[in-house]
Amino acid sequence: MYGKFFIPVLFLGLAASVTAWFTVPRWRDATGATEFSAKSISELKADEAVYGDAFSKMREIELARTGLASKYNAVSEENRTRLGKIAPDMVDSVRLVLDIENVARAHGLKLRSVSTGAAPASRGGRQGEEKTYEPLLFSFSAIGAYEKFMPFLADLEASIRLADIAGVDFESKDASDYVYGISLRTYKLTSASE
Repeated sequence: MYGKFFIPVLFLGLAASVTAWFTVPRWRDATGATEFSAKSISELKADEAVYGDAFSKMREIELARTGLASKYNAVSEENRTRLGKIAPDMVDSVRLVLDIENVARAHGLKLRSVSTGAAPASRGGRQGEEKTYEPLLFSFSAIGAYEKFMPFLADLEASIRLADIAGVDFESKDASDYVYGISLRTYKLTSASE
């Protein structure tokens, strides 16, 4: 009777020892293989954890993207257009000069000698800080009475485009008219690739 049970128990013990001797180390050892089928079980479990983390981060990014898209879609087209005028990603010099000329004409001033150029780099700000905007300098001169010039400056200041008056020079042409040299600093957004 012991012989009937001894042989199957012996084979089961032999199978368990072969499994423990050959198979278990192959499951646990790092093979360094890049092929999916050649990796060990422990490597596959580590990959599963990495992919699980990547998947959860991907889900967070998708939720953030969806939230930002809904916020963007909540902004009306009119407000998006206004934001584009405040800080455009490219400066249309002709349009800007025409806008300034229309404001000058409304105040009875004559616009003369317009020039554009890059604004000198400012010394302020933190070192190593990447700027998301680029300043541009527009210089022009206007001719007219001082009483008309002050409201003209106020209208330039209150315009929808983001601009700073960088400097004003006065020159007397005659008793009633002055020549005003104006430097206007405006800004454009820079792309992340620049």
